Amino acid sequence: MIFFIIVLCFLYASKQYHKMCVKKKVYRLGNYIDHWYNKPCNPWYYIGALLSCTKSEGFVSYLSKNPPIAYKPPQRTKTTFKYMFNYDWTSMGPHVYWWCYDYYQYKYLYPYFNISIRHAIQNYFGESQIIDNKTCVVHYRIGDALCHGKHIWPWENVYECIKYCFNKYKFLDKVIFMDGGSNFTYFCKSENNPLDLLKQKVDELGLTIIENKGKTADEDFIQMVKAPVLITGIGSFASIAAAANENIRYTPNLYNILGENISKRTPLKHVYENWFTYG
Repeated sequence: MIFFIIVLCFLYASKQYHKMCVKKKVYRLGNYIDHWYNKPCNPWYYIGALLSCTKSEGFVSYLSKNPPIAYKPPQRTKTTFKYMFNYDWTSMGPHVYWWCYDYYQYKYLYPYFNISIRHAIQNYFGESQIIDNKTCVVHYRIGDALCHGKHIWPWENVYECIKYCFNKYKFLDKVIFMDGGSNFTYFCKSENNPLDLLKQKVDELGLTIIENKGKTADEDFIQMVKAPVLITGIGSFASIAAAANENIRYTPNLYNILGENISKRTPLKHVYENWFTYG
C-alpha cells in the first residue's frame, strides 16, 4: 500500500513538471526556478524534474541537472505557508514552496539565491547576452492572467513607473516590452487590452518602443536579468528575474507578488540594494 502511494506521488510530480517542461523552451520558467532552488527539501519534484525534463531544451534542462550551489531553506510565512498546502499536497515535513511570491523571503534568502541563480545563468548563457546600456526592459504579465479572469496589476502603475525612471535615469532612451506571458499560453484579445493601453501611453512620451515578440522564456529572462533598468508586473518569472538582476529593478509593492489581492500592499519600499517597489 505504501509503495502504491509512493508511485502515485511520483507520477503526480512528474506530470506537474511535464506541464512546465515542454520542448522548445516554452515553459513556466519562474515556477521551475522556484522549485529548483528548493529542491534540497523537495524530493518529489526533484525526481519529477529528472524524469520529465530530460527531453526539454534550454535553461530548464540545464537547471534539472545542476542544483543550486548555495542553499538556505525558505522560512515559513503566512504567504508561502498558504501556497504550500494549496498547491503541493506531495510536500512532506517542513517544506515551503512558492516562496518567490514573498518579498520577505527574498530579503532572507537573497545572498544564497542570488549567487545560485547567477552562477547557473553564467554557466548556461555566458557573456554573449549583451543588452544596450540605455534600455529599460518592461515585463507586464497579462497573457494568462487576463484569460483566467485574474486581477491585473494596473497598467497605470507601470506607466507611472516608466515615466519616473526616464525622468530619474537620464541615460535611458528606449523601452523594450517583453511578451508578458503571452508566449507561454494563449493571449486573450480585449477591446481594452491593458498592455496595448500601456504602450499607447508610453508612445505619447516620445520614447522609442521595441516589442520583443515571439521570443522564448529563456530569451525574455536573460534580457530581464541583464537590463540596466527593469520594471515588472506580477508573477514569479518577473520577481525571480528581478532577484537575479543586479542593476536597477522595480517590482509591484504587493504583499503577495502573484497579485491575488492587489489592494493589499507591502510596506517595503526597498527590497535589496537597487531593488525597489512601486505602485
